[in-house]
Amino acid sequence: WMLANSNVLVTWCFDQSESMKDDQQEIRSRIRHVYSELGLVGQTNNDALMTAVTSYGQGYLQHTKRPTSNVEEIEAAMDTVPVDPSGKEFMCQAITLSIAQHLKYVKQGQRQMALIVVTDESGERKGNLELLEQAIATARDAKCRIFVLGREAVFGYPYAHMKWKHPFTGHVH
Repeated sequence: WMLANSNVLVTWCFDQSESMKDDQQEIRSRIRHVYSELGLVGQTNNDALMTAVTSYGQGYLQHTKRPTSNVEEIEAAMDTVPVDPSGKEFMCQAITLSIAQHLKYVKQGQRQMALIVVTDESGERKGNLELLEQAIATARDAKCRIFVLGREAVFGYPYAHMKWKHPFTGHVH
C-alpha cells in the first residue's frame, strides 16, 4: 500500500523476550514470500522496499548495519535477535531509537518510513510513562507509520493464559 506512492523503508523492531522467539521465526520464514509477492525479488528495482532489523529488551540492538533489500541479509539479521534474560521490555525507547537511527536513510532516499513493532506485551510501565510522548513526537516528526504485531489481545484483562512447552525438559506449562 505504501509502495504505491513511493519507495519505503520498513524497520522491524522485535521484542527480545523468550515468548517471542517462535513469532520471530514465523515472520522470518515469510519475509522471502512477502518480497516475492511484491515483485521485489530478482528485480532491478528491488530497492523500492528497504528493510532494517532492530530489537529491544533491557537494551536496544541494531541487527542490520544499514537498510537492505537483500532478503538473505534480512533473514540473517532476524536470526541474530537474542533472548534478553532480564525480562525487561523498553519498547518506547526502542521505537524512538529505531526511527532516529534510520531517518537519514529515509531523507537520502526520499522514502516513506514504517516501523513494525513485534511484541506480546506493552513493555515496561515506567519506561512507557516517561518516554511515550517522546516516541509519538519522534514518529510524528519523521512521518513514520507505526504498526504493532502481537499475538494475544486480552481485552483489558490483567492475565492471559497460553500453552508453553519448555525447550529443554519438554514439560508443558
